[in-house]
Amino acid sequence: GANDYVLICDGATRLSGRAVLGGVGGWSYPLADPLSEGTHAFRAVIANDAGGEGTRSDEFALTVDLTPPTSENSVSIVSFPDDVEPVVGDFGSGAVTNDASPLLHGTVEGLVSGDLVLIFEGESLLGRADVSEDGTWSFQLSGLGEGGHSFTAVIADAAGNRGTASEDFNIIVDTTPPTSGNSVSITAYYDDVPPNVDFYPESVPTNDTSPMLTGTVSGLRAGDVILLFGGSSSSGTPLGQAILDGSGNWTFQLSDLAEGSHTFTAVIADAAGNRGTSSNSFTITVDLTPPISGNAVAITSYLDDQEPNVGEFGPDMPTNDASPVLVGTVSGLHAGDVILLFGGISSSGTPLGQAILDGSGNWTFQLSDLAEGSHTFTAVIADAAGNRGTSSNSFTITVDLTPPISGN
Repeated sequence: GANDYVLICDGATRLSGRAVLGGVGGWSYPLADPLSEGTHAFRAVIANDAGGEGTRSDEFALTVDLTPPTSENSVSIVSFPDDVEPVVGDFGSGAVTNDASPLLHGTVEGLVSGDLVLIFEGESLLGRADVSEDGTWSFQLSGLGEGGHSFTAVIADAAGNRGTASEDFNIIVDTTPPTSGNSVSITAYYDDVPPNVDFYPESVPTNDTSPMLTGTVSGLRAGDVILLFGGSSSSGTPLGQAILDGSGNWTFQLSDLAEGSHTFTAVIADAAGNRGTSSNSFTITVDLTPPISGNAVAITSYLDDQEPNVGEFGPDMPTNDASPVLVGTVSGLHAGDVILLFGGISSSGTPLGQAILDGSGNWTFQLSDLAEGSHTFTAVIADAAGNRGTSSNSFTITVDLTPPISGN
């Protein structure tokens, strides 16, 4: 009726005041005093000014829980997987990453029904972690700004009480490539396959399928590395990381290069994996094919300048010259081809040296300090990469330094 109103009871206790009636049959009742911890059974009762009470509502049970879940439980943030190239994998607190949306991983023990794992950055609640039955949890971060971020995982109960918290877990987001105040270059490669063992520029071919790139770098910062890429850009997966010597030089060991041309680029990358300043592109040409087609080389004679027999002689003529000059002919040389001289009848081992070409199909080679006796030599055509190809005839010189003074 017009004089009716609504009273609120908590169990057998009638609460002071009346409910505030709203439109369309609604009402509200602000609880004046804080509720004690435990279960409260509320009923609404229609009453009138004469003190009569009428219809009662069904009981409405409300459980007040003010105790934070801090007992016999634990929670921790363990790692985050970085899936943004080139530095990918699982990383711990304090790591630097170029992934602005990493996924936090952690563990939790001692949860009871209704408990949650909440994730905070500082004092800001980010959301609720996904908890698995095995006690692990994950939380997807997104849109992290450049710089440091500190996260905490907190166990909260169904009432919203925050309890046990993890230790801080720090992630440093760095998405700025290292392109300022630094430089890197590829200067040469080292060939350790005979006969051409040395440092060479890219214009010199090689028969070494595993040469070592060398270069220089300046302006590196803490955590910076040099990555090597196949090709003329830093896209794709790097071949690996160069070794720095601490004095502005670096090396990188290549392996199993096929015959043909191979281009490489060195790139400075920071600890987060951002790729910055690039080097020049550097091309190595691997040549494994010996020069054996369409050419010929021969040893024809030697020059003797020791009296009394001075002149040009064949292999049947002994000499008293311990330093004669070998003479020969050659045809079919290609650009970069040379003639190597060997002691013996094969081209194995270390050559004695390289013949001098006259540009007209002839060559010479100065021998020295031959001991008394017979000495056999072979000339071999080798290309610019050091591959040994066509061999000459073997040519024997007999050195005789003993005067005929006995028995005559």
